[in-house]
Amino acid sequence: MLSLTKRMQSYISAALKDDFTREAVFADFSHTFGYMGMPEKEAQNLTSHIMALLEDIEELNIAEISIYTMLNAAPCSAKNPIPVTDVIDHMLTGRAEKIFEQTYQHLSDIKGKIIDFGAGDGQVTQLMANSGLDIQGIDVRAYKAPNITVKIDQFDGGRTKFAHQFFKAALVTNVLHHEINNEKCLSELSRIVSDRLVVVETVPVGATPDDIEKDRLRSFMNDYFYNRLLHDPKFDVPVPGTYETPEGWIKRFEKHGWNAIHSENLGIDQPVIQDTHHLLIFER
Repeated sequence: MLSLTKRMQSYISAALKDDFTREAVFADFSHTFGYMGMPEKEAQNLTSHIMALLEDIEELNIAEISIYTMLNAAPCSAKNPIPVTDVIDHMLTGRAEKIFEQTYQHLSDIKGKIIDFGAGDGQVTQLMANSGLDIQGIDVRAYKAPNITVKIDQFDGGRTKFAHQFFKAALVTNVLHHEINNEKCLSELSRIVSDRLVVVETVPVGATPDDIEKDRLRSFMNDYFYNRLLHDPKFDVPVPGTYETPEGWIKRFEKHGWNAIHSENLGIDQPVIQDTHHLLIFER
């Protein structure tokens, strides 16, 4: 298996060598800068510079540090001199609330313990707890935001400390595509959860398998852009590009005994980053 760095580098190379995907990535990156308030020409010039640096990769981590440093000094506009790396977090302040709105109704009837699997900074977990759910979080990194009081444990990404079917339900939001071997996540979720899974995932879309594959590369580039270029590389967020279509996830969860009871296209629900999200509810 390729290392994470080699895997990301191969996806970047494939995306930038394909003319159609390259054009889509250019449009998406430019859109993100424009949504932050950057003038169109400046957004396009900055995007071109980033893509040129990514094309000429020798050491990926060096390129990431160079691009992040550049973006950390790049003002959004003459009227808004705040660096784009600061503005992106402000633009996504409503992200936790959006996820809460999309998923809470599918957990509100659960009478028992819930796990937020891959809780990140814990903001969604906290909103769920504030609404009366018996929920706690778990993640492989210590991302917990300062204002979070709900319990967030850390684990090694493999087997958790919890007993068989300890939880009635799990919330899994934009987690699975960050794991190179996400099958182990499906296995562990199936071990510790008894009744329901509420899953939100970034998905590639398209009318044909070729279209889906091109969109997989486009989705990867947006994911990589957000997690490893617009945020400090020291956080080392894994972006292995292990996406599935909704149908692919349904088939994989079915092998673990889960039945899909709800499938919903959420579309591009965070307009600053051009990712398509899909909601899946599983029971058994």
